[in-house]
Amino acid sequence: MMEENLWFCPIKQQYGDRAYFSPSKNEIALPEFRQFTDGESFYGTALHEMAHSTGAENLLNRPKHVTFGDEIYSHEELIAELTSALVAQYYGFDTHIKEDSAAYLKSWLSNLKEDAKFIRTVLLDVKKAASIITKRIDDLSATAADAA
Repeated sequence: MMEENLWFCPIKQQYGDRAYFSPSKNEIALPEFRQFTDGESFYGTALHEMAHSTGAENLLNRPKHVTFGDEIYSHEELIAELTSALVAQYYGFDTHIKEDSAAYLKSWLSNLKEDAKFIRTVLLDVKKAASIITKRIDDLSATAADAA
């Protein structure tokens, strides 16, 4: 999928220390596979960024954050982390929640205290994002199997 650019946006592997989804470029940047300690870390990171990309206008059109660390940013990070974990479990490998996400825990807990509907909204977004990712991967796997 990555080599043949079959995701909804390009996934570019490049030497570096940052993984991110760029909404303005509609592309994902990932460090090279060899830079990760293991495949689980690489694919967990890739799934996290793929989850972010499902929020693009042409897919789920989730709200965009204005500043780093704002409430929408924290909400989006929670969606990406939970989606990555859910999809990883679906395919039978574990993924570790990123240490960075612990910084957002305070915000998430605050949102839960202020609005009990917050977790339902997050889980609905996670379900939608996970469905997009698994459907795309499963469809591509089925196509590859049929071609073989």
